Amino acid sequence: MIFVTTGTLSLPFPRLINAIINLYKHQTNEKVIIQTGNYTPSNPAKHIITQPYFSFKQMIKYFQTADLVISAAGEASVFLILQHSKNMPIFIPRLKKFNEHVDNKQLIISRYLKKHQLAQVVTDISLLKNHLKKPKTNPSKINQNSPHKTPHLTNLLQHLSQITQP
Repeated sequence: MIFVTTGTLSLPFPRLINAIINLYKHQTNEKVIIQTGNYTPSNPAKHIITQPYFSFKQMIKYFQTADLVISAAGEASVFLILQHSKNMPIFIPRLKKFNEHVDNKQLIISRYLKKHQLAQVVTDISLLKNHLKKPKTNPSKINQNSPHKTPHLTNLLQHLSQITQP
């Protein structure tokens, strides 16, 4: 199963949603679930489930059970996915030039994730297909019962606090 989330930002993310629908519309053997946010795609294939939002509990379940998680690169999505996804996720940053966000902070977050090999990152949506091969194990997945956080998640938190300060 492939799970796609656009996060909870009120701005739509049609670039990601339409790319996923186009890539998987003929692959009926692959279950695809897309959290679409404030965008309603036209005519997704019947095996592609779209819904504006899911409960927090359901999102965590999808992160844990999906063979592949594809997401916008918002802070909350990044932390939850890195903690719960069994395979290395793919992040597609929302970009200001496409009116998907008010700034390019997600691009900065994505560059950090890529540099530290915590995720695959796609900025050119036309190249997404190249990243959909056999999923890699998530190197940052932490044991939910462990009192210790991985150094990568701690470093990412510090990095985010630095780039979001005025």
